[in-house]
Amino acid sequence: MPGRWEPSDPVSLPSTRNTNYSAGSPVKAVDLNDLQDCVIGAKHGEFWLQLVGGAATFENCKYSDSGGYVECTGAPWSAAIPVVALPGMRVKNARLLRQGNGASSMSVRLRKIEVVSGAPSVSTLKQVTVSSPSSTWTATDLGMTAENWVTTSRTLLVHLYVDGAGAAGTQRFAFPEILVDRP
Repeated sequence: MPGRWEPSDPVSLPSTRNTNYSAGSPVKAVDLNDLQDCVIGAKHGEFWLQLVGGAATFENCKYSDSGGYVECTGAPWSAAIPVVALPGMRVKNARLLRQGNGASSMSVRLRKIEVVSGAPSVSTLKQVTVSSPSSTWTATDLGMTAENWVTTSRTLLVHLYVDGAGAAGTQRFAFPEILVDRP
C-alpha cells in the first residue's frame, strides 16, 4: 500500500545512508541523485493523511467517542471534515468507511476553498454518490486524478464533505483519510 513501509522494502535515504564514504572516495552519481530527490521530497512519496471525524462541523450528526464514527440521524445531514492543506500538497485520493440505512443516498465529495480575486471560491475536486448504501461497513474511494489539485498559498481549506437527504434513518461513516504527496 502506498506510503506504508513494509519489512521487505529497501531502506535508504532519507532513513539511512546509501553508501559509507572515506576521505578521498569518489562520490557516486546515484547517491547525489538520491540526495537531491530527498531534498525535493520525492523520496517521501505519497502517504495517507488520517482525518479526525470528530473535528468536523455537523448538521444532524454527532461524533461517537465509544464507536469512533460519525452518526447522522436527521434529514438532511452533513459533515465537513477539515484537512490541513500545506502549499504544494497534491491531493490524490480520498476514502472513508460508511454504513447506510439501505434507503437514502450518501454523497462524499472533496472540496477546496481558495481566495480568488479577494473572495473565497469553492470548487469540488471529486464527488461520489452512493444510492441506498448497505447497512454493512463498506469503503468508499473517490479515485481522484490529482494533476489539477495542488494546494497553493491561496488555499484556505480542503475538506471532505459527506452528506445525505431523503428517508430518515441512521447513517454512519468512519476513518476518513486522503492520499497526498508533495510533487
